[in-house]
Amino acid sequence: MTAIGDPAVVVVGEEGSAVTDSTVTGGQAREKSVVQWCSLRHAGAVNQTAKDWPYRLVELTPNDAARILTLEDAVWFEITPGATVDQIMEVFDYSASKGVETKDDGQAIPGISHGSAPLVGIYGAYAMHLTIPGAGGSLSRVPMSGLTWVGVHPDHRRRRILSAMMTDHLHGLYQRGDVSVAGLWAAEVGIYGRYGYGPASLEVMLTVDGELTPPEHVTAAAKGIQTHMVPAHTAEAGALIQDLHVASAARTLGTATRPDSIAQSWFRDFSKARGDKEPRQVLFATRDGEPLGYALVRRKSDWDDYNNPSGEMTVGEVGAVDSATLLALAKRLLDFDLIDKVKFYSRSTDDPLVWWAGGPRSTTMKVTDALWLRLVDLQKAMSGRGYAAPCDMVIEVTDD
Repeated sequence: MTAIGDPAVVVVGEEGSAVTDSTVTGGQAREKSVVQWCSLRHAGAVNQTAKDWPYRLVELTPNDAARILTLEDAVWFEITPGATVDQIMEVFDYSASKGVETKDDGQAIPGISHGSAPLVGIYGAYAMHLTIPGAGGSLSRVPMSGLTWVGVHPDHRRRRILSAMMTDHLHGLYQRGDVSVAGLWAAEVGIYGRYGYGPASLEVMLTVDGELTPPEHVTAAAKGIQTHMVPAHTAEAGALIQDLHVASAARTLGTATRPDSIAQSWFRDFSKARGDKEPRQVLFATRDGEPLGYALVRRKSDWDDYNNPSGEMTVGEVGAVDSATLLALAKRLLDFDLIDKVKFYSRSTDDPLVWWAGGPRSTTMKVTDALWLRLVDLQKAMSGRGYAAPCDMVIEVTDD
């Protein structure tokens, strides 16, 4: 069994399987390759019980909501106008979170009421799933811990707080044994490589303002698919969005899915925050009454100097069970009245929509890193995925 801190060797054997180094015999291991060096120690991991470390990790409960938001405001300074404390915190999983506070909480701090212990660090996690290769070219979904709400107060940076939180998070995941991989979307690229994470996928922001020219067989398959638009904030719409989110992700390699527990509040709409844009809408695609896909959209009205419509549509998320459904949704999105420009977010670099729209020469593409991954349990991670063909290979991972 692989533990964080122990080097391990995994030999990939027959199709869809993996064996540990204890089963390797002479001649089987033809090549050994060090593929990753993931070091918490070299990243400045800290003994949380050390007397010279003036902080402590603490469990968080709903009673800490005000402290959490005070820290989050100081770290991120992103305010959601119109949102209450309860509305913001309803997506927060206290059971998967930790905070950091100073040990000298009895010492008066100028500007803060005596005896209070403000949080100086925080991390949280979501119970997500990740679509990975299955045996024989299939796909499967495995649990993934999605790191979130990570922050250190500006007054307490460079004091090993983040290293302590990352050590606590990763070791806790391994000890509980319920996930083999952890993931995140990085706010800053230079941070999480120090803790063993690496970029696993790229995402594209795609601007399309022309017609689509898909292959004939996709066009034919899309016939009979109907679309309709409804407000996205209702319970009925939210439940269907989540069902289709999971269904489409199961067919798309590398897709991470949000947990059902926060699905209803994930796209909560605040009128003050959206400003002059419309409330979020969802476009559903169906065939003979069966839901096949969705697109979350928001439009902003605008007019040029000659009083011509030049509105913009933002497509925040699209889920489709097949290419025909994606085409039906995309064609409808590009055919709305008063819209001059359509921006698709969170698309992949191999998205067929790119080529249906004429490729990079005919569209505006902005590419950035998306999902970052880190192995938590090497044996589970390697044996939990499948392989397209039989292979004989040794992978050595050193993780201090």
